[in-house]
Amino acid sequence: MKKIIFFIIFASLSLNGQEKLDRAIETLENSYTGEKVYLLTDKEEYIAGDIISFKSFVFSGYHKSRLSTTLFVELYDRDKKLLDSKTILLTNAEGSGILKLEENLPENIYYLRAYTPLMSSFSQEFDFIKLLPVYNALSTEKLQKKEDNSWTASVYPEGNSFIENSATKFAVRLNAAGTPPKVWSGYVIETGKPNDKVVSFKNLDPNVALFQLTAKENKNYRLIIEDDKGKNQEIDLPAATHSGVALQLKNTTEGIKYTLSSANLSAGLMNYKVIGTINNKMVYRGNIKKPVGSLSGTIPYKVAGNKNSILYLTVFDDKDIPVSQRLFFLKTGAEYVKRPHVENMMPDKNKRSLNSFNINTSSNPVTVLVKDASVSYADEVEGNNLLSYLWITGDFPTKIDTPSQYFSKQGNPEALDALLISENWKRFSWNSLMSGSVSPPKASSGEYLSFEGKLAQNSRALPNRDVALLFKNASGQMASAQTQTDSKGNIYINNVLIEEPMSVTYFLMPDKNNDPLPQNLTLKFKPLVNPTPYRGILPYHSYYVGPKTSDSKQSMRLERAFNNLKSQKSIKDNAILIEKINLIAQKQNATKKLEKDLTSGMFNTANSIIFDFVNENQNIGTGSILNWLQGRVAGLQMQRDGLGNLVPYMRDAKAKLFYDEIPTEPSMLESVEISSIAMVKVIKGHGWVGNAVLIYSKRGNMTGANGKAPVKDNEIMLKGYDKNDNFELINLSREIQEKLSEDSREVLYWNPAFLEKANSKIEFLNNDFADAFKILIIGFDEENNLLFNEETVKN
Repeated sequence: MKKIIFFIIFASLSLNGQEKLDRAIETLENSYTGEKVYLLTDKEEYIAGDIISFKSFVFSGYHKSRLSTTLFVELYDRDKKLLDSKTILLTNAEGSGILKLEENLPENIYYLRAYTPLMSSFSQEFDFIKLLPVYNALSTEKLQKKEDNSWTASVYPEGNSFIENSATKFAVRLNAAGTPPKVWSGYVIETGKPNDKVVSFKNLDPNVALFQLTAKENKNYRLIIEDDKGKNQEIDLPAATHSGVALQLKNTTEGIKYTLSSANLSAGLMNYKVIGTINNKMVYRGNIKKPVGSLSGTIPYKVAGNKNSILYLTVFDDKDIPVSQRLFFLKTGAEYVKRPHVENMMPDKNKRSLNSFNINTSSNPVTVLVKDASVSYADEVEGNNLLSYLWITGDFPTKIDTPSQYFSKQGNPEALDALLISENWKRFSWNSLMSGSVSPPKASSGEYLSFEGKLAQNSRALPNRDVALLFKNASGQMASAQTQTDSKGNIYINNVLIEEPMSVTYFLMPDKNNDPLPQNLTLKFKPLVNPTPYRGILPYHSYYVGPKTSDSKQSMRLERAFNNLKSQKSIKDNAILIEKINLIAQKQNATKKLEKDLTSGMFNTANSIIFDFVNENQNIGTGSILNWLQGRVAGLQMQRDGLGNLVPYMRDAKAKLFYDEIPTEPSMLESVEISSIAMVKVIKGHGWVGNAVLIYSKRGNMTGANGKAPVKDNEIMLKGYDKNDNFELINLSREIQEKLSEDSREVLYWNPAFLEKANSKIEFLNNDFADAFKILIIGFDEENNLLFNEETVKN
């Protein structure tokens, strides 16, 4: 239930002067519901040939989204060339899948993008974009980090107002091209007095610092910032104004207390409004109806619905113009998030030791990732987790160094507040909403997948015709429907949930005049839920690619990653070989069964050659079966008789010819389609039969080679969601591990949907190097509250 707190000071609300603002709020709430997606990957960097395993979480604001059931995940190179893409089914706002990296992928930086169809209606700067370093041992170039210590600073007054004789809090924001300095400081001087420091400060973290300043009348100020290596920058503070409104916020036990103070305004704060929004919903409104000079109010935490949230507070003047704005983090509990605990674990760091633990979670599936804790990355690729994305980086596209720090147990609330003072809410603009200059984003296209089909005869659309459709999925389940084309000859299939291609067979129903059914019918479908090309700016990074020299050395981390890829390839090759052997054996058994089912007593002989058209792909082309046999059996030759028919000969003598074990003539086989043949048996010199060629037709439910029936002219295939066929052997068994000369896996356990049952536990085998384990658990309880824990477990 949406909670809105109305705070009306001294008088009742007058709607006449509020119409423009009210319409803007209505448009905001009805048309600007958005989504954001976070993609968890099993690793932070990859080797060419690797498989990227991922798990997605989709939110609307700070809640699990119920709006989308489809997610697009794409892989781009640095030139924004699309390399791979997946269409992922979302179930309860979660989905998982894999992307396969090509083995010849050049060593470079790549980008993972994820978005829903609804997100395509908004700016692409809110799409999920993740930087992925990819290494290749065979590459002629080497990916390296730039030694870039450059940075720039900017300064922001609280509430965007700086008024003479009013104490104002300022946030200083450092933006670094590479890794920012850990330590920096600064001070403020009055312009023209470089030796007189008005106020000094030290940074709270690499991103931000805070200081407070009261401006004197007609004075200008300058900010000097210096890092620990001596680099410095000077910035002019904005000129303090003689009049205006100052906004100040602070946390209290009851809620967020705000204070408004006016300076040199003839009517004070009369007819000013205070609007608080969380995402696109108004949760607080205050209307000031008397000429007071200042006032305070408290926004209770309950407006956030017990969800940690970013509150966007805006002050409007008497003409409904925004004059002050402030972002503030609403922390509704003692901790940022509920943390599921790892229980019953006695970590064993010995090589290839078996480890296990339990999780005290809800009855819902959780995502579990266990990694070798000795593997570490630069903050540039590892410093953003689900919590920081949910509350900061999913809504603020600016570069922030290690945003996950703000929601750790050691997080600094004052630094988070300084960061929010320096940010702007970009998902909507009050000025644009009130001016009506922007069109509301398009609505979502409905649940799951949808398709539009055009029925045509010789490319001419057939409008207003009845069509019967027969649907068949990969498991053989069937359904039927009857529909009618519209005035343009189109039919629509909506809300389709399939994870494998689905067969659609179509039949045109007779019209009311019982005219003959037309020939050359076609039905062509196109998807209505489509990905959108990425036209945004890819995130900046501090990597570059340079020539790989003979003395170039890889880090120990990469050496182990390369070795692990070789091990996994060996495992997969062996698995494929075993599967191939088993498949051959299965085909041989199936062929023997086919021969037994089709052949009667006197034609049973071991001195024969079998061609199985049911269980094997015989590369069937055009022409007759006798033409197909030419050259496939030693000693069997085809010669033409006087009528031009092919006749089989063996040892210069005419071979007998049988169709379903009935003697036949070559001319009779010219009309037999190869697709209708089940088996061909060539017998060499056996008893009464002698030399013979036997053709057997298909019976009953026999299909084509590989178990697939031939595609009919009136049949088409619809592609659904990409099925999560993760064949990568992450969670090794002891049997497989023993076959490895070296186990250098970084990921020791990965399960995007672990469901804890009675006495169930998570088990994983250590590699040859790890002496500590990094464990990540993400899930939701029965009330859809987020569960998150990331910890390192040592002996």
